[in-house]
Amino acid sequence: MSNHTFQTWSYDDQDMEVRHHRHWQRFIDLIEESTLQGREVLDFGCNQGGFLRALYERLPFSAALGVDIVEQSLAVAESRKGDLPISYELTTSPERHSNRFDLACSNAVVYLIEDMAHHAEVVKTMLKPGGVYYATHSEYQPGPELDAMRTKINGYSPMKMQDHSLTDITRAFSSAGFTVGVQLFRADGFVAVDLQQPGAPEVADRLRRAAAQKHIFRMQGPL
Repeated sequence: MSNHTFQTWSYDDQDMEVRHHRHWQRFIDLIEESTLQGREVLDFGCNQGGFLRALYERLPFSAALGVDIVEQSLAVAESRKGDLPISYELTTSPERHSNRFDLACSNAVVYLIEDMAHHAEVVKTMLKPGGVYYATHSEYQPGPELDAMRTKINGYSPMKMQDHSLTDITRAFSSAGFTVGVQLFRADGFVAVDLQQPGAPEVADRLRRAAAQKHIFRMQGPL
């Protein structure tokens, strides 16, 4: 996580939340735990809180914490949670919540984290022994595709895109004592295609990217 907090992003958070809802549903499909009753959940990089609300609808938990570094996003999350057992925190040091969570999740967050080994240690600190961390990540092929994605992300994000490979992530968490598993993340339904978007790929390439480049990790911490 960044060493700094921010007032806002330079993109439309609401548009991103709408576009990600289908992916959140697929994420929840892939969670192996059949129930979260009596368990506490962490959403690392929670943005406007939409994922935790979606998760509670399908797998109710006893309590959850969403952490982020963008003040405006968390204000929206707080305004939308209703009476759900969710709290939010603006922080650059979430590891102070030591040994608290049974389950942690992050959606398209690790590509913005500079030090993956440190991130693995932070997550391990926050999880209870044997706790599980689910994280999605897209690995782009070097060349025009990666360059275009880096230009897009660095144009709106206060944190620069990092070039973590699946192997880099696996190595960092394995070194921290996690048991690591990974699979392709295939979102059901139609893939959005916008040929007006700068640097838009060929449609066939867009489909291959959606089908083969996004992955989800399941990493279980040491007992």
